[in-house]
Amino acid sequence: MKIAIIGEGPSDKSTIPILARKIIDNSGQSRGIVPIKAPKGDLFQARKVEGLLDALMSIHDDILKVIVCVDCECTDPDTIRPILNSIALTINRRGEYPPLSYVVVVHSLESWILCARKSICAFVRDRCNLPNSPEAICRPYEEVVRIFDRYGKDFEKTIHNPSIANDADVQEIAARSPSFCDFQRAILDP
Repeated sequence: MKIAIIGEGPSDKSTIPILARKIIDNSGQSRGIVPIKAPKGDLFQARKVEGLLDALMSIHDDILKVIVCVDCECTDPDTIRPILNSIALTINRRGEYPPLSYVVVVHSLESWILCARKSICAFVRDRCNLPNSPEAICRPYEEVVRIFDRYGKDFEKTIHNPSIANDADVQEIAARSPSFCDFQRAILDP
């Protein structure tokens, strides 16, 4: 059985499954992961999400559940959670697809990356000074760019996010990120 993870772009599609795999491996479960990317606007429309699910199910008949990761991007996550939960409820009530749930990433994937302190510091080869609460930073991508720039490196999220995720300790991320804990629960819940 597989878990489908829908993210908002190439970096999400390549990075979030790495983190999911680590969560699954740490739990002793055996699950495959199917990564999918979609434009953010599509993830706020039930019909568009159903179109993605139709395409997914035409290729994979062994999907256990679908997790959609949406960045809140400087918006209060409590503002968008009810909208997303309503979409999931509408789709799940129909019973045509595997159970669907949304995870709101506060504020973007880079907030989770900033929580992987040891991995970032190893990557820049220094004991770097990182924020204690990355989810409090409205634009974490810009913060990662500043950190890399401080150490004379360019940050390219499609390259560096997966590299940092490969080296990351998911428990370290979970200790600093409530939204990552939501993602862990979504991965591990039956």
